[in-house]
Amino acid sequence: MSFIIKLNLLLLIQVCSVIFAQYQASTCIGGDKFALMNDKVTWNDASDICLQSSGQLAVLNTEEISNELVAFINDNSLSELNSRGFWIGLHDRHLEDSFEWVDGSAVTFTNWYGNMPDNARKKDQCHGQDCVQLWKKPPTTPLWQWDDDYCFKRKLFFCQYKNTPECV
Repeated sequence: MSFIIKLNLLLLIQVCSVIFAQYQASTCIGGDKFALMNDKVTWNDASDICLQSSGQLAVLNTEEISNELVAFINDNSLSELNSRGFWIGLHDRHLEDSFEWVDGSAVTFTNWYGNMPDNARKKDQCHGQDCVQLWKKPPTTPLWQWDDDYCFKRKLFFCQYKNTPECV
């Protein structure tokens, strides 16, 4: 019995170490930690990774949070890592054009680029652009806004950890 408990604890420590070692930069906004994760993954995998590490995909539900995260990206030259956008926790996977945050909070603030969301150029009959990225166009601008994209694309992403002690 003791051996099994020790083995389970060792596996838990290894899994947690891997999950928490994945981020390369983080910032505190409003008491929450926003961590840029190292791996380029699909939106679903990004959401799972955040949940497995007791977080969620970043919820940018106020102008203040959005502006502070964009300032963090620009101030730390994080756009050089990824000009293709970062996954955030907004989607319309359940009902087209009915966007929702992963934490269930109301969508009261939006920061869409141009004519987005557009669910543009369906790649097949079943999948539209149902997941949202923080994106800039043209790539040389410091302005980051939202764009709907295909959930199967692989991107870097931000996890949000609520009420993190180091951020309070």
